[in-house]
Amino acid sequence: MNDVHYPYVVSLLHFDTDPIVDQRSLGWAKQGPVNLTTINALFGSSMSLGTNKSLLGNSVYLALAPDSIWTVELFVRPNSLSFSKNGLFFNGDPGSNNSRYQLEANSDGSVGLYIQQGGGTGSVVALSPPGALQIGQWNHVAVCRNGQQYTLWINGQPSGSGLYSVIVSADNNFYLGLTRSAGTQWYFDGLVDEFRLTKGIERYKTAFTPATEPFPNQRPPYEISIAQTFGRSVELACYTIYGNLDNVDDTPAAACRVHLLAEDRLTYKSSTMTDALGQFHFFAPDFGVKKYSVICYDKTGLNRAVIGNDVTAELV
Repeated sequence: MNDVHYPYVVSLLHFDTDPIVDQRSLGWAKQGPVNLTTINALFGSSMSLGTNKSLLGNSVYLALAPDSIWTVELFVRPNSLSFSKNGLFFNGDPGSNNSRYQLEANSDGSVGLYIQQGGGTGSVVALSPPGALQIGQWNHVAVCRNGQQYTLWINGQPSGSGLYSVIVSADNNFYLGLTRSAGTQWYFDGLVDEFRLTKGIERYKTAFTPATEPFPNQRPPYEISIAQTFGRSVELACYTIYGNLDNVDDTPAAACRVHLLAEDRLTYKSSTMTDALGQFHFFAPDFGVKKYSVICYDKTGLNRAVIGNDVTAELV
């Protein structure tokens, strides 16, 4: 299984190893006697939480405030909802009245997204109907932000939305299984699995079926389309390598950076950007090298795809 948005994932927890490992290499620390269990687990093993048990990540990448588009999601299986507030996640400092984002399950089974700026009263931005979260069952819960719009999704269905225009300055502390209200910390009694934070992507816009297997750790193979072959240019009286990209995955051809490598596919020779038509040229490459590799990068600048190997520059 692949995830086309995997380059935008900043944190991914499977809870299948102890110590808990983030697939994107962020650090997380247990707060209290947190353990993994296979009993009633979703996939393999799941994280078991309760009173005085939470998981803390501290990284600039986990801070929600600076980014205008993101998706936070996780699977939860409540043992009970006996507290008036049951913390699912909390981004902020729980020991103060600083700004924060907090997602809570209420005793009536509703789920609410609360945002607070500074020491004022928090605002209920999105609230699901009562009974949306089922005790003793696995539930997929997601929050999507796109600018001032926040949408809550439960088990693939839109379950509440709202607008919040204030610029929030929450810090880097990100807790799973904890929230805070009126100076009291509230925990989550139950299991958690498959936590994922994606920035730059609003993953859910219409009803969907939640994942039935662990979230993928990789993106799909690149889909490369080349409108014409490399080789002879009738316009240029020199050694030339040229080509025309149709597209590179979800990146428009005109937005691609193309690199020229030597035959060993490691030694950098040159780079260029495709033009408005997706065309590129490398003029007068090293005459001593007869074959090259050509690669390009998608719009993230992180993921590359090989366009052609053993490409020959021709004299025209």
